[in-house]
Amino acid sequence: MHLSTPVPPSVDISPGQLIEIATSLVNNVQSAKKRLLDATTIRDATFDDVIWALADIENELKGKVQFLALFQAVSPSPKLRHESSVVVKMLDKAYLELFQDENLFELVDSVYKSCGNAKLDTEHKKFVDSLYSTFLDNGLGLDKTDKKMFYDISKRLVELRVAFTENLNMNPGYLAVLSKCVKPETREEAFIQSQRIFPENIALFQEIIVLRDEGARLLGFKSYAHQQARHKLLKSPESVKSMLDELSSYLRPVAKAELEELQRIKGTPETPFYLWDFDYYHRKMLQDNYLVDYDLISEYFPANATVRRMLNAFERILSLKIEKVQNIRDKNIWHPDVKVFAVQDMASSDFIGFLYTDIYQREGKYSHAANFNIFPAILCFGDTTLEKPADHSQFVHVDFESSEHLCRDWSFLSTQFWDSSIDFIWGTEMPMTVFENVDAARGNPRGPILSDEEMA
Repeated sequence: MHLSTPVPPSVDISPGQLIEIATSLVNNVQSAKKRLLDATTIRDATFDDVIWALADIENELKGKVQFLALFQAVSPSPKLRHESSVVVKMLDKAYLELFQDENLFELVDSVYKSCGNAKLDTEHKKFVDSLYSTFLDNGLGLDKTDKKMFYDISKRLVELRVAFTENLNMNPGYLAVLSKCVKPETREEAFIQSQRIFPENIALFQEIIVLRDEGARLLGFKSYAHQQARHKLLKSPESVKSMLDELSSYLRPVAKAELEELQRIKGTPETPFYLWDFDYYHRKMLQDNYLVDYDLISEYFPANATVRRMLNAFERILSLKIEKVQNIRDKNIWHPDVKVFAVQDMASSDFIGFLYTDIYQREGKYSHAANFNIFPAILCFGDTTLEKPADHSQFVHVDFESSEHLCRDWSFLSTQFWDSSIDFIWGTEMPMTVFENVDAARGNPRGPILSDEEMA
């Protein structure tokens, strides 16, 4: 079946155009907010008038910022990566101002207090709760003096977070050296230098820690950890520590036994076992004791064949048709390594969206496995090179995230992906874990794909 699909969106954009789009978006958000406030009073505030209008504003902002933020993680151009970070900071501040507007909060507060009588489904109720909580977390409800202080902290944290993240994209990677280099002196040097690669982030991180703590205390929490934990499964740092202490009591003897085995393999019981020794001797232990060679295993999973096999599995499980877009134009991809797939719903024959793969590492690119949702979705797997193949199970995990996200139908961007109210383990992580554990090698090392009969 051939897909009837639209042309993939253009990603041929200049730094100046990024700024223009972001500026226009900020102006649109401010205008939409003004229209909402002018047209609605607290007395006649309803879900349809207030929440839907605010959802439209948030959807436009979040939907476009995902696209604009993409370039800081994947663009080959240093200037475009930098301007993307500038744009993200601009839009983060606009988002912050939206949820620090007192007049807007009064409308949301009125709807929140009355929505118990409304018949709302899970997603709509979650969105109202999330909006209300977001306003409170952004300082609404504080007195005038504390509110001014909190607003200053919030704006500074946006700047620090963007600067910190921008520096992380310059990570050159060092794990291959630690796991394979024979000379301990070289491993030591690589490890020590790896701990020094972002010296400019030290001061940023210290300031972030202090400001987060100050902000949390202004909101009435004992610490930033207490503020964040209330939304988690374990509702307090004390509960988290108790769980970790219990886990440690079970895992410490196992870790001690494994460390003794690694020390034995090292063959020098009189010398300490250093941090830069672990990856190297752990790899040797797997090879010598269990005949596990990840480099050899990866040869059975050539990139193109592995991607296609995974997509075939996702087609069957998720009732999709996924076809590679042929003759893709340069303006529709940000790098020649990028592959584009069109995704169609088999039941309705509707076009769902595009799935992008960008699996090879390069300078300036986000250096870890990741799933970036542009609109509607993208896969960016960034820790693979021809010389250093990636863990195929991690590849399966991230690829399934992207395919599964494409299949979801949401009214609000803020309730999609990992913020959804579905059971995280059984709804999302469980299928990915199954795929990782049942995925079988379908190829010869550097050879053709084996048939199902040959695999049997």
